[in-house]
Amino acid sequence: MDKTNMKKLLIKGLIVGCLTFGTVNMVPMQVEAAHSEIMNQESLSYEQLHYIKKYSEICNLNPNYVCNCLCNYVCDGDFTTIDGVHYQTEEEAILTFIYKLAFKPDQLGINKKEVVRDETNYEMEKSHEETILYYSNLLEIDPEIALSITYAECGGDLDSYNYQHNNNPAGIGPNKKFNNKEEGIIYYTFLLKYGYNLEKESDEEFFKRIASTYCPDGTEGWIKHTKSFYSKINENYYYYNDELRDLYTKSQHTVSQVLLAENMSLSGENKVKTLSKTKSTNY
Repeated sequence: MDKTNMKKLLIKGLIVGCLTFGTVNMVPMQVEAAHSEIMNQESLSYEQLHYIKKYSEICNLNPNYVCNCLCNYVCDGDFTTIDGVHYQTEEEAILTFIYKLAFKPDQLGINKKEVVRDETNYEMEKSHEETILYYSNLLEIDPEIALSITYAECGGDLDSYNYQHNNNPAGIGPNKKFNNKEEGIIYYTFLLKYGYNLEKESDEEFFKRIASTYCPDGTEGWIKHTKSFYSKINENYYYYNDELRDLYTKSQHTVSQVLLAENMSLSGENKVKTLSKTKSTNY
């Protein structure tokens, strides 16, 4: 067995052992004495384990199966390079791999019938706005455009049937269902980045460019609707419902500053709040 294959085997054993027992030191793994030095050099960080377990749960995938697959695509233990593609962060790399495994396994050369899934009851931990902002920053796409389209598709209160019952945050269709709202948002942000080429510095012309494809029926109305939300968000304001968005106010992870705009009101119980673009470091 060559060194590359041996490294892959060791990484696989370490990942599965860490998920099962919690720490690298508890991995019940036997190797030949000649390779003990390699095993001691290989380790998984808390963050790597966290990303694998969290995104597997969100996407209803078996985490041990994910690890067995992942180790075959990691390049020499470098978790920022997976399947020959280099990413800015380990989190982006691991999330992208799990996204492909969940939705596009053929891109990895895996038959979708062979993907091992788990039934989970995952619920989105943060508000809709925070979650959109987080994944937009992670994938380096414009969060204001991403948020505008969700409001246009689901309403300012996010009370559309498609979102509340299908976990579909942006009219992805026809009536595509997701296991939970966060999985829907992950799919949506990947769609914007890789399906529609949304970038970090895109502007409202993006709506015109994708409208005929994204919303072939009622294209002009869709453009007007998305621009209406975008103009308010672009002025650093966004709509929110007090009860549904309370977590956003309390969060210290994504929001560097939250200012309630007094003397401003919208219809019903809606108010206005600033939208911070500060990148989250803990999620």
